[in-house]
Amino acid sequence: MQSVVLIGMMGVGKTSVGRHLAALLEREFVDTDAQVQHKLGRSIDSLFKTFGESAFRDHEAIVIESQPAGNYVISTGGGAVVRESNWSHLQTIGVTVYLKASLELLKSRLERGRHKRPLLAGDDWEAVLASKLNEREPLYERAQVVFRVNEEDSLDTAHRLAETLLEGGYL
Repeated sequence: MQSVVLIGMMGVGKTSVGRHLAALLEREFVDTDAQVQHKLGRSIDSLFKTFGESAFRDHEAIVIESQPAGNYVISTGGGAVVRESNWSHLQTIGVTVYLKASLELLKSRLERGRHKRPLLAGDDWEAVLASKLNEREPLYERAQVVFRVNEEDSLDTAHRLAETLLEGGYL
């Protein structure tokens, strides 16, 4: 059985949709960001500030490479796709699903909690978000399933995604 691997920008709902999807599909939920934080005993914000993004990505890659194939729903960090080795592993363990949202929806979701996102800490956060989305979109689009996220709640999104995966023969 293959895992369902959720990729996409920060704020799109990979964790919240992933938790619901895992419950609907009766699978274990895995959040790679949470695993990095647990492994290192620090928040992602603290990791970025203390060691920098590159060091965080190194630890993220180790966590991703340790993910086994199986009956999981895996939520990855928004930047996990920037390393080809991450892509290679994720594609071998499951179906990759790009949770795709408009820039406007991402801005509205991230505005209140952006101070918790190290890449969005500055006053120019909207420009940084737009730049990151533009940079990563071609990588995200490599996913086997591109799934449009809208303003509905995460449970409704998870139901729609489960239907899409079942109808597409991915489960």
